[in-house]
Amino acid sequence: MTTEAATDWDLRLFWGKTTELPERFHPAIYHLYDVGHVARSLLGRRGSARFTRTLGAALGSDAAMLQDWLPFWVALHDIGKLSGAFQRKAPEHMTRLADLGVPFGTDPGKLGHHTLVGSIWLKGFWPRMAAGDARWQKVVRTAIEGHHGRFPAAGELNGASQRLLSEPAIWQQLRLQGLQALETAFGMASRMPALTIENLTAGAALLTGFTVLCDWIGSDAI
Repeated sequence: MTTEAATDWDLRLFWGKTTELPERFHPAIYHLYDVGHVARSLLGRRGSARFTRTLGAALGSDAAMLQDWLPFWVALHDIGKLSGAFQRKAPEHMTRLADLGVPFGTDPGKLGHHTLVGSIWLKGFWPRMAAGDARWQKVVRTAIEGHHGRFPAAGELNGASQRLLSEPAIWQQLRLQGLQALETAFGMASRMPALTIENLTAGAALLTGFTVLCDWIGSDAI
């Protein structure tokens, strides 16, 4: 699926969930794995057969095959957390990463919510992915943008797209590295079927709702 190698950073350095103790955090890449594996479980025998049939019909895919390829896309929901805009939200972790040589640039961190960053980055990277047509891209990006319960206006996306141009290149490389890690974990490229999405609104709404559910379960503390 991918066509170039990323800088070899340890993705476990970059936080996704914080705790009351600054030195303890849950890496963003682990959170992506968590949520992807929740999706895989819910799309199997432990999940609702009725919902799986409905989701499969909306996406134009055999419901029995969803478990093979859809978890990758659900896991991708928070790829935007691998960004300077998100990582600077925890000052102690921004300092830790800066001390390791990670550049944050001069931008004040107002690139937008990590959901916007993830959607915009995926749009730019899409031509290098063997990942379906423009309709599927729209469904996936809508789920990424809206899985926190709010969909951005066009102006927000356009503004964030322009500001993202000032982001140091390392963050683009980190997101690529994260995407490659998810591909290795979930095998998307070899399992992606041809989809026939007749109703974009229904497909996007169902994938967003499923992503919200998986994210909620995958974010639970044990």
